[in-house]
Amino acid sequence: MCTVLIFQDIHPDFPLLIAANRDESYHRPSSSIQRLHDAPIAIGGKDQKRGGTWMGANAAGIFVGVTNHRNYKKDDKSKGSRGTVVKDALKMEHPDQIQAYLEARSPKDYNPFNLLFGQSGDLRVAYAREGADTFDFETVPTGLHVLPNDRLNTTLFPKAGYMRSLCDVPLETGAALWKQLQHWLSDHQLPPLSEIPDPPESRWIPRIFLRQLEAMCIHTPTYGTLSSTIVAMTPGRIEHYLYCDGKPCKAEFEEYTHLLD
Repeated sequence: MCTVLIFQDIHPDFPLLIAANRDESYHRPSSSIQRLHDAPIAIGGKDQKRGGTWMGANAAGIFVGVTNHRNYKKDDKSKGSRGTVVKDALKMEHPDQIQAYLEARSPKDYNPFNLLFGQSGDLRVAYAREGADTFDFETVPTGLHVLPNDRLNTTLFPKAGYMRSLCDVPLETGAALWKQLQHWLSDHQLPPLSEIPDPPESRWIPRIFLRQLEAMCIHTPTYGTLSSTIVAMTPGRIEHYLYCDGKPCKAEFEEYTHLLD
């Protein structure tokens, strides 16, 4: 669920750029960008199954997004909703508040996940791992980064290294920037099957299916990329929030920043 591209202090106009795909079962119901909170105003999509969201931003200039951590086990449906963590974090106006919120909780209450949160100039990742008593936190440094279903810039997912290489070019300005990011979010490149490592604990996910998940824009009969989000940020402000309701290789992005006003 989700791969996030992060451009930190690279673009001349936007010190923080986020471009992400949401990957999910086609049968999981969700709705498009809407207002989630009023104080501060926060926006994001809504998971109609459990009521949370996978990604969003608020009027204080805070961004929050989740990627599941792939541990090759089926989710424990009795555990808390990771999407609710995102939604709750969007009520806060500073990364320190979000970190304190996480520190007061146990990763054991959730299926494993990675939470990207913060603002321009202070972006962090929290890792919730199976069996851990506390969250592990990491500050996102300057540069180009990829957060897949594992740690930031992991070598366990070929797509992380491939996308960092693909996107390591000068960023466009103006409207051309959105088209450039959409082009990258639409990438279908797959690594050779030989580069896909065996699942470490079980083989309930076949390697040939794991290979399909290494595309940035995923197409399989039952699971794939459902939507895309682009967020451009300056300190304390969301300058642009663009959302594509569908696969970015087929659908177009629309601007939703006005919902933060």
